[in-house]
Amino acid sequence: MTEADFIEISSTTPPKVNGTKVHTNNRAIRKDTEMLEKLLKEFRLTTSRKENNQPYFIFDNKQMAEMIAKCPRNKEELLAVYGFGPKYLFLLP
Repeated sequence: MTEADFIEISSTTPPKVNGTKVHTNNRAIRKDTEMLEKLLKEFRLTTSRKENNQPYFIFDNKQMAEMIAKCPRNKEELLAVYGFGPKYLFLLP
């Protein structure tokens, strides 16, 4: 991955992912957010089917948009994403 694969977010205008405004910590966001959104939706659907739940029980669109915008790299950074608390992290491998 090169620097060309990233775009810088303006600190004055929150970016939109899937039409949802998200708040970032001014990190660069990958240009390929559409691919990441597709992968997250596939993960959400697969997981929801395994757990016999609705996909939005895994994470909703707002949570997904913030995950894409913030790009958490570990569990601690995931805690900063809307809707992800310690109880949710307990379920992660």
